Amino acid sequence: MQNYELNREKILDLLEFARKNLPADLRVSIQSAYGASHIEIGSNDNGTKISSRDIKDGLKFIGWDTAKFKELQARLESVNSVKVTVNSDKNSKTEPAVIITYSYVEHYERSYEFYAKDSPRLKELYDKGCAKKYENDGVVFIAWTSHGYKYRTFCAKDDGEDVLADWR
Repeated sequence: MQNYELNREKILDLLEFARKNLPADLRVSIQSAYGASHIEIGSNDNGTKISSRDIKDGLKFIGWDTAKFKELQARLESVNSVKVTVNSDKNSKTEPAVIITYSYVEHYERSYEFYAKDSPRLKELYDKGCAKKYENDGVVFIAWTSHGYKYRTFCAKDDGEDVLADWR
């Protein structure tokens, strides 16, 4: 939560940049970290259209040039983040509209998940004890781990401790 507090305005700018510049009809995930880039483009039903480390093909598919990608990279780096994912249904009440990932190691990820303010999923997460400090931003601080085919999702509480949100 500390990084969010320190970089809140820049993170919200990145959020707006992603919402404005990525296609409305696709789920797009762009990772740029550790000297490598990856792009994944799919539809709302998780049908992957492109998944590639050759970022140029993906950028062409979404109508971006290298300059726009470099701008995204700079924005991610400025808020200590590695990936942004924008869901194709930005008005979804159950899925996060945007996910900004700031830590990723195999089988473990920490992210800011932004939901529509009237999302039942957001309310459910807040009811489970997830931090409400930035409720007006519609954000939940999420960490997930995978164990084989099972996932555990935790969210940060107001005191900074984690609480189990899901086990699938």
